[in-house]
Amino acid sequence: MAGKSKSRGIVYDKDGLFRRAGCICLDATGSRVLLIESTRRAGALVIPAGKVEACEADDYAATALRETEEEAGAKGDIVREVEHDFVDAAAGHCTRYFVLRVTTLLKPSEYVEALAPANGD
Repeated sequence: MAGKSKSRGIVYDKDGLFRRAGCICLDATGSRVLLIESTRRAGALVIPAGKVEACEADDYAATALRETEEEAGAKGDIVREVEHDFVDAAAGHCTRYFVLRVTTLLKPSEYVEALAPANGD
């Protein structure tokens, strides 16, 4: 999992994209997703995520948990890792997500209804 690390301690992959990790936070029922207000786009709601630091290069889950607590004030248990990483070449980063079942919410954040597949598909 580890990539090369540049001077600021940020982890980059083989394609030169910096690595990020975050959590898709679900409430206890799994019917609502926790989102936070973007610090870069006023009014936009986003999934909490942030940069993988060099000391976390072999443990993206640690980054995801740290960033989720810092940004959303949410703690919980990782249920699973999302199968594919999300690449934003324009922004120069690649993000790995984990699904987190929230057990503690330390600051106000916004839950939105999760989208459920039609007809149970």
